[in-house]
Amino acid sequence: MDRYRLLDRYFTISIDGTGRLVFPKRHCPHCLTRTRNGKTTYYHPVLEAKLVTPNGFAFSIMTEFVENPGKNPTKQDCELKAFYRLAARLKKRFPRLPICLLLDGLFAGGPTFALCEQYRWKYFVVLQESDLSSVHKEFEALLPLASENHLRFLTGVRREIQQDFRWMNDISYVDSENREHTIAVLECL
Repeated sequence: MDRYRLLDRYFTISIDGTGRLVFPKRHCPHCLTRTRNGKTTYYHPVLEAKLVTPNGFAFSIMTEFVENPGKNPTKQDCELKAFYRLAARLKKRFPRLPICLLLDGLFAGGPTFALCEQYRWKYFVVLQESDLSSVHKEFEALLPLASENHLRFLTGVRREIQQDFRWMNDISYVDSENREHTIAVLECL
């Protein structure tokens, strides 16, 4: 697996929710519930950590169930809470492994960034424009000042696919707990 490390150092681990089993009735005390149009369904999602490689292989290395702690919980479990449990287990199981997490926008925020910094993990978070709006605004404002931060690749069998990348380093983000994080933004057009 060493040849698949990011920058010859980091193992890339994708973390995402998956695996919904849906039932018309509660069959165990850990079911999560969703009610739509007056109809309640019961389901069991999981959060998966997968070691991924550039050539498309994905190996499951850890799973965390997203489930309620008892029959009548006051709050439901969620992917974000499951992430913190999974991250602690991942760090305990692989304490010295150089990790780069691949995350979706659900995990974009100060607590996730702080945890990754505490564990000395690198991370990529795929953002929508509505995620971390202050970061998007600063990114767009700074881009005209750094035209050298652009790269174009032609890919595909006949080099028919054009990919443009723009990036900006050292963007400040202050989270809801007033902690400052310095992040880089990479945009693929």
